[in-house]
Amino acid sequence: MIVTMALLYGNKDFGKTICLAVQAAFDTDCDGATVGSILGMMLGQKGILPCWYECYNLNLSTTIVDYTKVTVQQLVDKTLQLLQSTEK
Repeated sequence: MIVTMALLYGNKDFGKTICLAVQAAFDTDCDGATVGSILGMMLGQKGILPCWYECYNLNLSTTIVDYTKVTVQQLVDKTLQLLQSTEK
């Protein structure tokens, strides 16, 4: 319900939508991540203010095996590769 509410009332504003999601209740970090992911796919980088991503310099540190230091572009490429392999 929180994700739906934030998406409906956030008006495709990345920051507003995430804030609505995480301020809705306790333990809502997953809701914020979910709406951020959905809007990220909908808007693309051009639809998100630079203050939300420039501090990361498009590099991520994760706990995913083989992807502990990775660029956003590497993750995009891998995701597209996996999607294309399932289409065959």
